[in-house]
Amino acid sequence: MPDLSLQDALMMLDKWQKEQRIIQALFVDAESRKEFSCTVVGLIQELSESEVHIHSGEQLPRRDFPGCSLSLREARFSLLDSRNTPQGEPELQERIERFYEHVLVVRLPSGAECELYVFKEGTEPGDIFVVH
Repeated sequence: MPDLSLQDALMMLDKWQKEQRIIQALFVDAESRKEFSCTVVGLIQELSESEVHIHSGEQLPRRDFPGCSLSLREARFSLLDSRNTPQGEPELQERIERFYEHVLVVRLPSGAECELYVFKEGTEPGDIFVVH
């Protein structure tokens, strides 16, 4: 996976914010994905050189927005698409080809990772959520 600079990552995040692209943020413990993972789907609402906020849209009674904040301080970045997925991960390659344009991997100094899956242009919320 080729590394990106903070400035390149910010340019991409800014572009996705302006385009109102749906983002799926998957937080995992880089050491053991089985110990911790959390997924949030929403839009980038706030972006600065130090953090990005992804909100899922609905407002809670306390006036909070559900979503997540991700610090970009001292983070390392890499970009995946269907052409450069890790060897031995055909399922990931297939999912990216089918649903996503890019995956921005954010490696935090703590060892945790956040994978920002950017849905293909034109994807609507109804295309993502399955109601049972």
